[in-house]
Amino acid sequence: MESKKGVSKKVFSLILLISIFIILILILAFGIFFKKQEERDDKNHNPGSIVLNYTDSTIFKVTNLKPMTDDLGMKSDTKGSYYDFVVDTKLDDSKEVDYEVAVTLIDDETNVDLNNIKVYLEKEDSGSYISVFGPDKFKKITKKSKLGTPADSMIVFNTTKSSDANENYRLRVWMDEKATANENTTYTISLNVDVYGSAK
Repeated sequence: MESKKGVSKKVFSLILLISIFIILILILAFGIFFKKQEERDDKNHNPGSIVLNYTDSTIFKVTNLKPMTDDLGMKSDTKGSYYDFVVDTKLDDSKEVDYEVAVTLIDDETNVDLNNIKVYLEKEDSGSYISVFGPDKFKKITKKSKLGTPADSMIVFNTTKSSDANENYRLRVWMDEKATANENTTYTISLNVDVYGSAK
């Protein structure tokens, strides 16, 4: 009887080990399957897009500048005194899109002191433009932003969109009224305009 019990225990142990082995194989197989499925889903996921549309160039250059009050700078409609651009956002498979509008000073094309550069941004709403930033003096960020705006740029607007959008903006820059200007110098401000963002 004891030998039969010993055999039974060995058989039971063997069956238990085989069962555990089969379960481990099944768990591993399911894990590989779901991982591949997630990889396929990631490949098929379209994160959406944020596109800056402009007429000629992303560079906004204003020349022949004279010191100007904020009231005049915000309303100036002379040719070349403002820069219009459009930000198109498409969500695709994302729930939201975050983006920020930034300007970067082109140093070798600018001879106005940083503290005398005024920046002002408007956004079109129901057919008319409303203020969304400034006027404020040009101020560089010291490190790259979470959305990708590089250091030494200035962020002038940020927003979150939960649906596709097509938004019109108007940027103005001018020389602050408190700036000391030399009559024999032609003053110029040159900026690169860009948009940075991510979908989530």
